[in-house]
Amino acid sequence: MPKERPPEPQDRSAENGNRTMNVSLFIILLAFFIVLNSIAVVDEQAKREALGSLIGSFGILPGGLSPMDAEGKGRSLKPPIHPLMDAEDESLPDFVGLSAESSNQVDIRSTGNGSLISIRDQLLFEDGASSIKPSAKAFLTRLAEIINADNFPVVITGHTDDRPPEEKGVQSNWELSARRAMAVYRFFYDQYLEQLAAREREANGGVAPVNLPNKYPKRIDVYGCGPSQPVASNDTPQTRALNNRVEILMDKRANYKLQRIYKNKSSGLFVFKKFVFSVLD
Repeated sequence: MPKERPPEPQDRSAENGNRTMNVSLFIILLAFFIVLNSIAVVDEQAKREALGSLIGSFGILPGGLSPMDAEGKGRSLKPPIHPLMDAEDESLPDFVGLSAESSNQVDIRSTGNGSLISIRDQLLFEDGASSIKPSAKAFLTRLAEIINADNFPVVITGHTDDRPPEEKGVQSNWELSARRAMAVYRFFYDQYLEQLAAREREANGGVAPVNLPNKYPKRIDVYGCGPSQPVASNDTPQTRALNNRVEILMDKRANYKLQRIYKNKSSGLFVFKKFVFSVLD
């Protein structure tokens, strides 16, 4: 019988060549992405939106709602962002006439109806009282300058917690909220008369005016809502303090003027997700 021929040795040069080619390709791709990453300009706003969308899809709340979703179907779990705060900035700017600690008792945010200024009652009044504290008058004076300089509509609303009015020494929470809203209105009115008198004196060569209008321009509405519109629970003193407040709703046309109530110099405003932000120099 003829003998079987031994198998010919396999040529491994082609296999080694393919392996070298694959490794080279991976190295080239890696270098390409490293170069892309080094020259990339990261859009922080787009990154936050993408992250919020991703977390919202796997959110812990019903319907995929996430606490990061500022425009979700439910109520936001985060407190309103201060208009001069970036989402990553932990420092609050101070308001004119207020200390840093007192400035934390003022919140401003943009709504569909305009700019909403929420001022805690403990900044404006003593417990159960409706007379404005002297320490708050410098801040309210700056607000009055903005409000009285134009003709846009303004709504002033008083709110309280749900504690029994007897504990506060008043007849009712509704009465207390209305009296406090009227106190702020009256302060703005007095400032209006002072500014009007100053303009008249300047126009008359320093002579004091004889007659001034006895009515405030009919563009400011005042309401007392009592405990009917809480923004937090009434279970603790800390959350009740959030509900005791006076809110001032100003027309959208006043947005760009609100930077005048800050001690920080602002170079411009922009709106992001219904919040008004200011760029500081």
